[in-house]
Amino acid sequence: MLGRYVAPAGNTRPGYAHIMEYNKIPCITAVGVKIEKEIRLKNCTDGRIKKEYLLSKPLTREFAAFFQDYGETRVINGLKKPFFTFLIPGCLNIKGFFTEPEIEVWYVPEFLCSGEEFLALLVAAYGMPSAGPHLASVHRQLLAQVSGDRQ
Repeated sequence: MLGRYVAPAGNTRPGYAHIMEYNKIPCITAVGVKIEKEIRLKNCTDGRIKKEYLLSKPLTREFAAFFQDYGETRVINGLKKPFFTFLIPGCLNIKGFFTEPEIEVWYVPEFLCSGEEFLALLVAAYGMPSAGPHLASVHRQLLAQVSGDRQ
């Protein structure tokens, strides 16, 4: 289940992310983009967990570029359908085709909950600068968990 986003104390301004239940899967609304629902769940043979999500809008290059500050982002242009990948080594990997509203996410099982929380915040923070400090804090915590697990 996706982590719940809680606005920082004292921040009750309109436009902040709101969460509502959608078939027991939180629906994260943001400025123009939201995770509508989880489409599919698979346990991979390498031990990772793959989830597919439906977004409210197709992926754009601007949305993919927003991910750059939080992990390794690659855009593959030379194909019939250009796509992007986003990676936080040892934690999660995202793949999506531009102009399509689906993304695929592979999670390392130990970081499924924190990875889902980070993904929810990452999508919700796109186009909403006020969510940036909270997203950065969750990102730092996730990186600390991943690096601590490797030691």
